Amino acid sequence: ANKVVTNAIEYALTQREVIKERQQAEALRRQERRIQHQYGRTADGGWIDTTLLESLVEMGFERGLVAEALKQSNNVQHAAFGLLTEHADLLRDVASNSYKPSEELVTEVVNFGFPSVDARKALRIMMGDVQRAVNYLLYKSGVDVDDFAEFAHIEATIEQEQEAAGGLSGDETGEGSDDEARA
Repeated sequence: ANKVVTNAIEYALTQREVIKERQQAEALRRQERRIQHQYGRTADGGWIDTTLLESLVEMGFERGLVAEALKQSNNVQHAAFGLLTEHADLLRDVASNSYKPSEELVTEVVNFGFPSVDARKALRIMMGDVQRAVNYLLYKSGVDVDDFAEFAHIEATIEQEQEAAGGLSGDETGEGSDDEARA
């Protein structure tokens, strides 16, 4: 009788572990799908390879730039790496023009005390990286930040683009698209 009870307990514990592993695997699949939907499809229509995304981010590249590089290179790692190392400015332009931050991310930045218009613009420039968006806004406010040189370069690039376009962007004039006004 003891052996039957022991076997029943072992079976129940084993089943509990199996269920827990399935739940963890499903949670990882949901997270992967969320990331894929956040960054979109590659040029050939496939989803971003989240394993490559994480691998390149671990090398020190910005998540948003990596996502754009993977989109442009159809998930070919060496091609994405080449884009990241040789054409980061072009990737930033493409990605920031197409990236629309979620309201959740905008709220996170607003909670640091920044206006939602500024939060949205900084998140677009930093492609959804809340910490970098907050640091960028701090930099623009005159606070000394670690990424000062990079932010100064980004700001100079934005100013050059605005001059080439003949003035202020829709973000700064309040004349953004209807989608931006609703966002």
